[in-house]
Amino acid sequence: MAIFHPRLINSIVALGETKEGEFKFTATGFIFGNITHDTKSKGRFNMSMHLVTNHHVIEGLDSIALRVDDRSGTSTRIYELPMYTAEGYRLFESDPELDLAVVSIGNLEPWNNKELGPTHIFSSEAFVSLSQYRDFGVAEGERIFAMGYPMGLVGYDQNLPLVRMGIISRIRDFLDGKSKSIIIDSQIYPGNSGGPVFLDQKPFAENDLAPHIKPGTQLTYLIGVVSGYIPYKETAVSIQSGKPRIEFQENSGLGIIVPAPYIVELINRHLEYRLSLGAKIVTQPFPDS
Repeated sequence: MAIFHPRLINSIVALGETKEGEFKFTATGFIFGNITHDTKSKGRFNMSMHLVTNHHVIEGLDSIALRVDDRSGTSTRIYELPMYTAEGYRLFESDPELDLAVVSIGNLEPWNNKELGPTHIFSSEAFVSLSQYRDFGVAEGERIFAMGYPMGLVGYDQNLPLVRMGIISRIRDFLDGKSKSIIIDSQIYPGNSGGPVFLDQKPFAENDLAPHIKPGTQLTYLIGVVSGYIPYKETAVSIQSGKPRIEFQENSGLGIIVPAPYIVELINRHLEYRLSLGAKIVTQPFPDS
C-alpha cells in the first residue's frame, strides 16, 4: 500500500522565476485547501486555496512563478502568481518569525476552473491544533517524511518531488509552548525550503469537516513545513593573532520545520484582512469524497 496519496504528491509545486522564457527554480511550495463549513448550506463545505511556503522565499517579491503538473500528469505549466491586486492590496500573509507564508490562489485560473485536477493537501489531513499532536502521542523518534526539490532536482517533463525520511528530534518544547518550531533529523538542503513534512501514517480521528473519511482510515498527516537546516559552524583562529579568520559551515543533518497549525492561523489572519477591505473571498465546494 502506498504511503502517499497521488494528490499529496501532486500538491507539491516548484517555485522560482522566469527569465527570458526559462523557469529558474528557487524553492518548494504546496497547495493547501482550507476546509470550512458553508454558512449558507447546512452539511456542505467550502475550501479556500492557498500556496504555502516560507517567508524568506517570497520576501520582497511582487510575484512568483509556479511550475505545476497539468491534469494529464505528463507535462508542466508555469503560472505567474501575483502578490498584490491591481489596487495594491496583499494577496499573501507572512510571518518572518515563523518563516511561513500563505498566498491566495483562488483567483488563479487553473485552479478556479479545475484545469489542474485534485492537487491539494486538505486541512482535514493536517495537524491544525496543538491538541492533535497530543492526541496522536507525537513524540521524539517518530518517523517523518520531508518532500520537496533539494538542489533544484525538480524533474524534466513533470514535477517529481524527492522524499527524504527522518525522525522527529525535538518536539517537547513546542508542545510545552516554549518554541514555535520542531527539530527533525533529516538531510535538508537548499531547495527544500517551503516543502511539506508528513508524519508516518496514523488512523484518522473523527472530524466534522471530513465526514467522507471513515474513522480509523490510515492517513499521512501534514505535520509541518520545512524552513531550513541547522548549520554546524566551526571557526579557524589565527595562531599568531589569536583572532578568528575563517568560519566553516556544513549541514548538521538537523532541520527546522514550522508546525502545521500556524498555516491555518496565517490563512485566517489573511482572510480577516481581505474581509476588512470588503474583498470577495474565492472558495469552491469541497468534494464529497
